[in-house]
Amino acid sequence: MNFVCPSCKRVLDAQRKKRKQCSSCGGKVPLGLLLAEAGSVALAKEEASIEARHREGRALSKRQKLIRMLRGLDPGGAEFYTAAAAHFRKSNRPNRTYGLFFLFLGFLALVLFVIIGAQNGHFAWVLLPAYLWFGVLGLPALYRGRATPRILAEGSKAEDENGRLRRLRTVAVHNSADPN
Repeated sequence: MNFVCPSCKRVLDAQRKKRKQCSSCGGKVPLGLLLAEAGSVALAKEEASIEARHREGRALSKRQKLIRMLRGLDPGGAEFYTAAAAHFRKSNRPNRTYGLFFLFLGFLALVLFVIIGAQNGHFAWVLLPAYLWFGVLGLPALYRGRATPRILAEGSKAEDENGRLRRLRTVAVHNSADPN
C-alpha cells in the first residue's frame, strides 16, 4: 500500500529515517497518516527479518511462517481467509480468559463488599473501587475477545471474496498491534 505526502503529493518512502518527515519535501507527515502507515512499516520490517533469518539458515518464528505462507496465497481465496482467521482466533483467545479473570475478581470484590459492609463499613468502601476497576479492565477485554470469533464466523463456501476480506479488515483494525 502506498501512502502519499499531503504536501508534495509523492509516495512516502517506507525506509525513510525520520518517520515524521517526508523524505522528498521535508514536510511534516500528519499523525493520521503515520498511524495508517505503521502497520505497513511493521510488516516490511518483519519481512526483512524473514529474509535475513532465511539467509542465515535460522528457523523462522510462527508469525514469520504465517506471513510467508500468506504472501504465497491469493488474498481473495478461501485458503488465505482460513489461515488469517485461524491466526486471529488463536491470538484473541487469551483476551477472553483475561476478561473473565478480571470480571471474577470484580465479582469477588463485590461479594466481599456486601459481606464486610455489614460488619466494617470503613474497609468495605475500599472494595467498591476495586469492583469498578476490575469491571473496567474485564468487560472490554471480554467483549473484544468474543467479537473476533463472531466476526470471523465460518461463512458458506459460496461467500464472495469481498465479504471475507471485509471481515478480515474489520478484525485487523481492532487488532492494530498485530502487523499480520
